[in-house]
Formats: sequence, C-alpha cells, structure tokens
Amino acid sequence: VKGLLFDYISRAVSDACAEYLDEHYAARSAAEYAKEKLEAPIAWERLRGKDRPEMEEAIRAEAKSDTRAMIEVTLGEYMPMEGSEVVVDFDRQGLANWARTRFGVEIDPADLKEPGPEERRRVLDALYDAAENRIDDADLSGLDAFLAPDYGAGRLAEWVQQKFAMEIAKDAIAKAHKAEQQGAEEGALELIMNEVKALYRKREVEYPVDFAMDMTQMLMRQSPADAAANLAGWARQRFGLDWTPETV
Repeated sequence: VKGLLFDYISRAVSDACAEYLDEHYAARSAAEYAKEKLEAPIAWERLRGKDRPEMEEAIRAEAKSDTRAMIEVTLGEYMPMEGSEVVVDFDRQGLANWARTRFGVEIDPADLKEPGPEERRRVLDALYDAAENRIDDADLSGLDAFLAPDYGAGRLAEWVQQKFAMEIAKDAIAKAHKAEQQGAEEGALELIMNEVKALYRKREVEYPVDFAMDMTQMLMRQSPADAAANLAGWARQRFGLDWTPETV
C-alpha cells in the first residue's frame, strides 16, 4: 500500500509544485482573474514583471481591444454588413437584446434605421462607448493578491492544507524552492513529501484504519482497481483478514 500510494502522492505533489511555483504562475493567475472580471481574454505574457498600475493599464487596454473586435464580429450576426458575402436578416430585436444584456445599452428596435454604413457606425460607437466605460469602471482591486511576495508558494501551502489537512508555512516552501534553484538537493517537493511521510508514520501508529481508508479514497480517483487490491492486501497483512479486491 505504502509504495503505490506514495508514488501517487509524490506525482500529485510534483504536479502541484510545478504549477504553483512556476515563475509565471502569478501572471497567469492575474490574467485568469482579469478574464473573469472583464469577460475578455488577457495574454498573461503582457503582465510579466509589471507593477500594479502597469498591470492594470495593460489589462484594460487589451480588454478594450478584444471587446471592440468581438463587437465588430457579433454585430454582423444581427445587422447586415455592406459588401459581405454572407446574407443576414436585420434582427432588430436580437440586436437590442444583446446590447442590453451584454453592455447595458438600451436600443429601441423601432429607432434602428435600415442597415447601412452610417447606421452601423452609430450602433458600433454606442456599443464601443458602453463597453469601454464598463472596462474602465471595473473593480480590479483583486490584482493586489497576485503581486504579493511568493504568491505561488502561498497557493501551494493552501493546496497542501486542503489535500492533506497539514500545515506547511508559505515561507518554508518559498525558502526550499529558492534553495533548490540555487543548487540545493532538497526543494519544495522534498519538503512537502517529508512532511507527508512524517504524517503517515504518525497516523500509521495512531489511526491505521482511518489513514488506510483516506489513502485508498485518494488512490480511487486514479485507479479504483489498484486501490481495492492494495486495501485488501493491507487488511490481510495487518489483521489477517481474508479480503480480496472483489470483496472490498
């Protein structure tokens, strides 16, 4: 049980370390946050190495650019565009509904003139203005979290707590990671795994059944057959029970 379970745990911890301690993790996370807030994709590469004002400026600028392009394309689904090879009926009500739900712009379908360059430009400008105002007014105060020192190490510490109900200080993880980058043999992965093994030894003495079931449930997510086989083997060795994978 122990060997297979710790192989699985080691892979999970290794993947978590690779994700959270990646040098670009904070920028990626900030881009995801901005995407959710502004409903526009943000290239995380544009956020690398920026301070708060620079990051916010880059996010709002990219969101405006992407939103303008989206408006151009989507408007074509409701309003015919002169010279287009695609034939589209002028869906006045659909356009009004989309403008209201997406940008808070009230357009009376009865006020929409026959489609043409001037009418298209009038509608585009109204949507552009509303979209850009929304982007300018959006609260991006959550960006502060991604600029915190050792943000990734903090998120990894939270992951460890959630995964193993075990506390490892953010500073300890950050220190181990930096030491590894400087050539030390033991890094964040080893630090976490040593703590997990110590926890296992403690629980093995104090809570053998509970811990075996916890580990089995974790392994079930990856391989139910291996989890059942290992639990049956553990029960036979530990308590002399005549269990098989089929009876578990």
